[in-house]
Amino acid sequence: MFRRYLVLALPVLALVYIAVAWETVFVAILAALGPVVLVMILNAERINIFSSRRLGLGYAAKGHALALAGALFLPGRLTEMLKPIYYKSVKGLAISEGLSVVLLERVFDLLAVALLFFVAIVSLPEEQAQHLYHAKSVVLVIIL
Repeated sequence: MFRRYLVLALPVLALVYIAVAWETVFVAILAALGPVVLVMILNAERINIFSSRRLGLGYAAKGHALALAGALFLPGRLTEMLKPIYYKSVKGLAISEGLSVVLLERVFDLLAVALLFFVAIVSLPEEQAQHLYHAKSVVLVIIL
């Protein structure tokens, strides 16, 4: 019980310190807090959908937060492998099902980046787009 209060109290104390010491930084953090929470909820809902709604929004959000926090200590996306282990321990989801959720996330992320890239290529004026045609072919090779 004490650990839970400590986990909640430390970020609050950090924000109070920042509010007193660096007012502009505090305002920037408050301004970014809304979009960060919205993205976290959307990611959790996406994970919940990929798991056929077996995880629930809360556990999906906690698994995603665990992977993000672990990224501070491990390079790359190695912490994505913590998600299946966490989902198995809290909801009994098989490791293979958890890995398929992570794989689906990565596939959809790749498709979203490719779509954004192609929209950017199409929306650029012709003379600027000439420089990016080589990059477009490289992305196609990577995707295929």
